[in-house]
Amino acid sequence: MMPLMAREKLDPRIQDQLPSDEIIRAISKIALEQAFQTLAGFCDKFATEMEDGSIPMVSGPDALRGFAAAIRSNNAKTWPKASRPV
Repeated sequence: MMPLMAREKLDPRIQDQLPSDEIIRAISKIALEQAFQTLAGFCDKFATEMEDGSIPMVSGPDALRGFAAAIRSNNAKTWPKASRPV
């Protein structure tokens, strides 16, 4: 399996502080699983709101755009923007 990052290209002062590739893979897998569950929850909520009449019944591209807007809006409220470490 290929390494996830080229450690030799990183600042030598931090090379030993990084987690192993196995740990990074495990964390990535957990993050993806959580993302799938979150996205599925948004799908359920969006469908329920359409059924309840909370949002207009739309289909096709308009439904996908509405769903994307709902995800972006919720994501901006829930997660702060990532900043690059100095």
